[in-house]
Amino acid sequence: MGKPKGEAPPSDVLIVAHGHILRSFAARWIRKDIADNPSLILEAGGVGTLSYEHQSIDEPAILLGGAFVVDTTNDKHGDSK
Repeated sequence: MGKPKGEAPPSDVLIVAHGHILRSFAARWIRKDIADNPSLILEAGGVGTLSYEHQSIDEPAILLGGAFVVDTTNDKHGDSK
């Protein structure tokens, strides 16, 4: 970690953090002031992608995916498997 030496090519970044930090990061991505308390709800275990609309750096956007879901089934007695 640290500053790259010279010019670094654009690249993807993965961020894993607590929901409050991620909401703050996402709010700043879409140019919202954190002090305004933007209402962003991130699902636990969800996946979001910070991107751009219309491939324009002037139009930051967030692509939100749902949380990971674990399917359960019940047997004839109603017990979860």
